[in-house]
Amino acid sequence: MQGDTGGVAFDPANPGRFVAQMHNADWNDDGGDWIGPSWRGPASAAYNAENGAARFYANAAVLQRRDGVTQLAVGTTRVWYSERWGRSRWDGAFWRRQWVTLPGGADPRAGDANDIATDVLAPGPQPTVNPNDTSLGIRVLRWGSQDRLYAVLPGAIYRLDRNPPINGAWATTNIVTRPAPPVVAAAQPWPMPGANLPDSGALNDLAVHNAAAGAHGSFYVATSHPLEPIWWFDGVGRWFPARLGTTN
Repeated sequence: MQGDTGGVAFDPANPGRFVAQMHNADWNDDGGDWIGPSWRGPASAAYNAENGAARFYANAAVLQRRDGVTQLAVGTTRVWYSERWGRSRWDGAFWRRQWVTLPGGADPRAGDANDIATDVLAPGPQPTVNPNDTSLGIRVLRWGSQDRLYAVLPGAIYRLDRNPPINGAWATTNIVTRPAPPVVAAAQPWPMPGANLPDSGALNDLAVHNAAAGAHGSFYVATSHPLEPIWWFDGVGRWFPARLGTTN
């Protein structure tokens, strides 16, 4: 792989194996094979749309299950998931990928299908003041457990849960969609605990605190809010500023 390089993740079950992002929706494995889940051959409208919305540099979420299987997830406008390390093969016409999207559990791009809608996550309201990243796709994916995955988009956070464990169906829950920013910028109020995040700044990263807390699990979120970049969610419905921003 040559050129840009973004996220990298190693297989916990086989430390010599890794995936590496070139940029956007383009991923390679340690053998140099192109395993990006949306690419199926000559560039198509579906691939171009998904690739363009994917974050330029992003992470791959990797977790080894208790039964030894490695779960790999990468984000574009939707969550792509593989239990076979994104294994791919060329059939003479299209790339056959061992990826599915969640929660559906199927491959909406199979056979180079021009699908840009299945399992797409709504990005939520976008920041209007000096956005540092204008991509509308998934910013970050984090495993909370082998059956829970968090997805952060610029203006919304989702959890994807599998029930029953290991082989059950996945379901998506919107944890929060932050308010839309005002059309005319106003003075920023001092950040206070509440039932939602402020309307300013994009959501950029997530660190799991206790995935079993409340219905959603507790976690920290990194934002680009100008007064308070870090917020803690209690897993039930309350957000608390970490008080790491500008002093009052």
